Amino acid sequence: MTKKRGKATDDFASDKAAPPSGSHTLPTKRDVVQAGFEELDTDGDVLFHAIVTDECSIGRDPECNIMIRGDAKVSRKHAIIERKNIAYWIRDNESSNGVVINGKKITQPQELKIGDEVQIGLQKWKFARKVTG
Repeated sequence: MTKKRGKATDDFASDKAAPPSGSHTLPTKRDVVQAGFEELDTDGDVLFHAIVTDECSIGRDPECNIMIRGDAKVSRKHAIIERKNIAYWIRDNESSNGVVINGKKITQPQELKIGDEVQIGLQKWKFARKVTG
C-alpha cells in the first residue's frame, strides 16, 4: 500500500500569503535602547528616568529636563549630560556642590559607563540602559 503525498504548495503564491513588501509597508519595529538613570523609590521599586534629548539638563530649575526638588545642595542648572554618538558625557555646570561619579567629584566632563553611580546633591542614581519595545 502506497501512501499518497499531499500536493506541495508554495506559501508565497497562495491566497493567504502576505502581500509583497515595498514602500507601502511599515518597517519592522525593533526594540529601542534608552539610556538613563535608575533609582529606588520609597516603596523599593526601581524608577527609570530616560535621557531623551542630545543635551539633558539637571537641576532645581523647572526648565531642566531632570528636575530635582527640595534639595538646597542642587543648583538651578547643576549639570549637563550630552550624547555624542552612542556615548553619554556628564559635566558640572559650575554648580556650588559639584557632580560626584562613583564617589569622586569630577572636575572635567566624564563619559558615563553602565553602572556608574551619579550623585547630584543628595540624589543618587545608577546610569543604565533599558530595552523597550
